[in-house]
Formats: sequence, structure tokens, C-alpha cells
Amino acid sequence: MSAPSLDQLRQSLSNVTWRETLGKGNGVIVPLNDQGDRIPFFCVHSLTGKATDYVPLAQKLGPQQPFFSLQIPPANRSPDYGGLITPLSIPAIANHYVDAITAMRPQGPIALGGWSIGAIIALEMAQQLKARGRAVALLVVIDIIPWNHAFPPGSRVSRMIDTALQSPAWLAAHKLVRGGVRFRALGERAHLKLAALTAKLRGRPVPPKEEVVGDLVDMTKYAAPHLALMEQMFANAQTYVPQTYDGPVQVYAARADVALDHLARLRWGWRHIAPRSRVTAMPGAHQTLFNGQDGDRLAAHLAELLAALGAA
Repeated sequence: MSAPSLDQLRQSLSNVTWRETLGKGNGVIVPLNDQGDRIPFFCVHSLTGKATDYVPLAQKLGPQQPFFSLQIPPANRSPDYGGLITPLSIPAIANHYVDAITAMRPQGPIALGGWSIGAIIALEMAQQLKARGRAVALLVVIDIIPWNHAFPPGSRVSRMIDTALQSPAWLAAHKLVRGGVRFRALGERAHLKLAALTAKLRGRPVPPKEEVVGDLVDMTKYAAPHLALMEQMFANAQTYVPQTYDGPVQVYAARADVALDHLARLRWGWRHIAPRSRVTAMPGAHQTLFNGQDGDRLAAHLAELLAALGAA
């Protein structure tokens, strides 16, 4: 079954009447498109817990691709979510969602995915589904790698070469260069990198960048209980240690506004976590991968992969 072109996708979408409540259900699983004869695609929420993040992607994939988003129900977006999932950990959250999928669709293959921290939950879900004897036709990881991953032994030189080869594309896409070079900002960034490298060569410890929820979401948009839940989930994701996964994995990596070694880290890190993984760089930043032309390109690539899985 061949995948539709972008023009065909746009034409098919013009004939579809989407629900008024698209992406705004009250349960764990929200159908963004429950039509179509392909293997259903289940996508796990990001740190915000919202199903609506995937609405643009579901629309771009078109009406032939069943698409279900897993969310934290609005009524549970507080630390009390731990009352339903105890303890509130990545494996426990994954188990809760696997139970929800199994109740909805007891048999048959599925495709599974996630964006940002949702991809870490999806990885654990794929492990648990395979342990239950359930087929995961494809795991789709969108722009993240677990914090506590390892690289393949002896891959350091290869990663350095990979990073060097990506430098021209990185420069062209980065906000410090795009639309005019910001020499002062580039100089400050280079100074910090040089200082860290010098400290490392001299055997001094280099403190890691402290990542917080505010690095990933606009904290002014969320109520205090919701933020507290995000803090809990973020801390749990940072302590999660992935195990080797032997299923097929498609990883999408943002090309714009990321660290210079972002693509190399995802490529080589996922090779260690999932030997059957494939990493594809996509135009756009982490927050724009589903929108506009960036979203068109990702959807076109993903539509081809999902269509190739065949019918449900």
C-alpha cells in the first residue's frame, strides 16, 4: 500500500469533517481519527500530558490512518495522578497506558509513538507490550533520547566525525545564524564551549546543564497543580534507564535550534538502545516538527512508513 503524496493528503483532508471536540476527550485514550484501515497509531503525550499536541500531525497523516493520542485526563493533571498510578514512575505510567490500549484493542498489531518525554514512555510501553506477546509494528520516537542512555562501545570517534559532518547543516538551521549571523551570541556560545572543553582536558569536573521543566514548556500557561505533576514526571524521566529494545524504531531528530551534537547523540545513542533503529533529521525545531511545512515533511515521511505496515 503506497503512501499518499502531500497534495493527496491535503485533498483528502478537505473532504473530512473532524470532530468539534478533536483531541479533547476525558479518558486516557483520545481518538484523533478512528477511521481508516491501516494499523492504528497510538501516540503518547509530551510533558504537558495533553492529547491536543498531536492534532496537527493526525490531520496531516490523513483520514486513512487511525490515530489515537494517550493523555493524562484533564481531571487528573495534578500530583494526585499518583493515586491512580503508584508509584508514579515511567514503568508504572507505561503499564497504565498499556492496560488502556489492551482494553480498547485486545488483539492485533499496533504502531506506537511519542514526542519528547512521551517517546520515553512509549519505549517502555513497547517493552511491556512485547513482554505480553503483543506485536509492536513500529515505534516512532520524536526528538528525544533517554537521559541515562549509553553509546555503543568504541563509537566516540565515529560520533565526533558524525558531528563534524553535520556542522554546515547545523549552522544553516540554527537561530544564531538563520536570518543573519549574531556574532556576539556565537562568540559567547563558543566561549562557554571552550571553557568546558578546557576544564575537561585538565581533568576538572564539568557540571552538567541543569534542565528544568521551564526549559521545555511555558510555565505561565499552567496551573500550579499541573506544573507540580510535570515536575514529578520530568524527574522520573531523568532517572529512567532504558533497556535494549529489539523492535523496529524510527527516530525523528529536529535539525534547527539544537546542540551541535544533537543528531549524532540521537543516532548513536539509539543504535545502542535499539539496534534496529533509524534516525532521520527533519527541518524545524523541537516545538515546530508538527506545524507548517516542517510538519508536512515529517507527516509525509511517517505516512509512508505507516502505510508500508499494511492493513490492520
